[in-house]
Parts: sequence; C-alpha cells; structure tokens
Amino acid sequence: PVTCVEYFGVSNGGYAVDLLLPTTVTFVNNVKSGVKTLKLPKSVTSVTGLDESSYLEGFEVAEGNESFSVDDRGVLYSKDKTTLYYAPYAKRSSFTSYAVPSTVTRIGGSAFYGFQQLTSVTFSEGLKTIGNYAFYHCSSLTSCKMPSTVESIGSYAFESCNLPSSLVLPSSLGSISEYAFSSAFKDNYLRSLTIPENVETIGDYAFWLTVDSVYVHCPPITIGGYAFGPTYNILVVPKGTRGIFSYYSGWKQFNKFVEGDFDPTFNVSDYPVGEWTLDSDGQSITQDGVTYKLYRSDEAHVYTQYYTGRGELEIPESVYFRGHDFPVTGVEYFGVNNGEIGRAHV
Repeated sequence: PVTCVEYFGVSNGGYAVDLLLPTTVTFVNNVKSGVKTLKLPKSVTSVTGLDESSYLEGFEVAEGNESFSVDDRGVLYSKDKTTLYYAPYAKRSSFTSYAVPSTVTRIGGSAFYGFQQLTSVTFSEGLKTIGNYAFYHCSSLTSCKMPSTVESIGSYAFESCNLPSSLVLPSSLGSISEYAFSSAFKDNYLRSLTIPENVETIGDYAFWLTVDSVYVHCPPITIGGYAFGPTYNILVVPKGTRGIFSYYSGWKQFNKFVEGDFDPTFNVSDYPVGEWTLDSDGQSITQDGVTYKLYRSDEAHVYTQYYTGRGELEIPESVYFRGHDFPVTGVEYFGVNNGEIGRAHV
C-alpha cells in the first residue's frame, strides 16, 4: 500500500495538476511546484515540507479527516484550529493582511514564507510558538504586534521583513532562535529593543542589524555569535548588574553599559562575585603603570607587584573601564621595583 508521499513535483511544460491521494496515505512531505490543489484523504495525519517552491493554490480536506481543516482563504489548519500550517503560496498576492484566529497556539514553519504583499498580521492572546521561516521575506510586513503569550520564535521567523524601529518582546518569551529578526526592520535599523526577563536563549545573528539600545531584563544568559548585529552600541541593564553583564561572553562586546531605572528581575547574588577576565591576560587591567583586579561586584583592587614609577604615586578613587567607573576598594598587593623608595597615597 502507498502510505507516504515523500517528494512530488511536476515538470510538464507549466500545466498544473490536482494531486488526489489514495486513502492509504498517512504522511505527505515536500510537494513542489506544479500541484494546483493538494487533496488530502481522511487517512493523512501529517503534512510537512511545504514552502514557496510548492506553489499551491489551495488544499481540500476529505470529510472524516481528523487531523486537518481549511479556512475560507485556503489556509491549512489542524482540525481543532490550534495550529496554522500553511497559507497557499500561489495566492500570496491576495494576502495583504491576515488575522490569525484566537484558537491558534502555534504557527508552523514556512506558513507565510515569501508573502511579499502581506503588510499586517494580527495575532491573538494564546499564541505560543512562531515556527522557523514562518514570515520569512515578508518584505512589506510593517505591522505585527506579538501577544504576551508567545514563548518561542523560530529560526529566520521574521528575517527580511519591514517592521517598525522599536520592539518590545512579550514577557512570556523564552527563546529567540538564530536569525529570527535578522534584517527584519525598516532600513535594517532598530532604535530600541527590550529583552524580557524569561528569555533563556538567543541564537546566532538573532538581531543582525543596527540596534541603538538594548534594554535587558533577563539574566546574563549565553547568547549566540553576533546576536545583536555587527555594531554593539548601548546595553541598558538593571541597577547593580553592569559588572555582571560586562563579564559574560556575548554581552561584553557592547561599547557602552548603562544602568537603567528599572529594578532587576533576577537575584544578583545568584551570580557569585569572582575575578573578572576582561583583558588579554584574563586577569586584570593596567592604567598609568598600576595594575588593578576588577570584580563582578563593581569593585577594583590594586594588585601591582612591581611598580616602576618614581616619586609620588596617588591611587585614584576609581578606575574607568568599558563605559563605567569601578571604585577602588582594596589593595591586595603592592610593591615597588624602581631602585629607590617612593611614596604611595591611597
């Protein structure tokens, strides 16, 4: 019995065909160009691998199929309409706007892949997952407000869209996959971006564009390479946490750190005070011939074994590094190696 369509395409000089499957088929994957209508018998329980190359005009679902349904615009859904699978690519020019039903909790991968006439999408509260490539290269998409319930955004989900120049992600968001918002904003520019407190992962090149300011409410999670584009401008962090963020890989690339007025949403004490590893030696910084150890508690300690200067040495109240001042609160080690005795003022 024929139980699966793994790959099907048409090469007949441009004549589209309707693909009518037998009732033995349960799985459909990679139906490509040349198929006008995909007719799903009641036996089919899985449809995957459809994207812009499928060029479908629509779907027909047989009576009695317990897995799929189709709306009046030809969009394929799960039977209970909790998952939006695919919009028919061949009809993309008629999709200038679309309202996702309130029942939908997941938008599947490549659902609106390459719908370049789509200017606005309306989501409802309850949506949790936006799949890989869901709105990839929807280059006219300028209106897309995400509900507070979204938990994950897939790879390339909004790449090459035309979204406005500021973005506040929903508080429920836990993961942002690679290239999720790469080149997704008008003029490839994002004025401000707010990362909510529950985010646990940010993938490579997630925001590959120019971002002026990133406001962070989450802990200093490990983030992917170039997650915030080729230019790391300003990072705004909760009060008392700039030392923590300046230490962690991915965050310390920012050119300037600013502590914001909002309260931290995580416990700073969960990140134990320890020695920073910021310079090439991974131990300390040296300014005016004096070596200092920097700590995540926003403190600097003098640690100079062989000071070679002469005359008086006055230790400053603070040292400046990577956009902010660290008060000098301790002298761990200090020695002179200049052939004479001098004086040091602390």
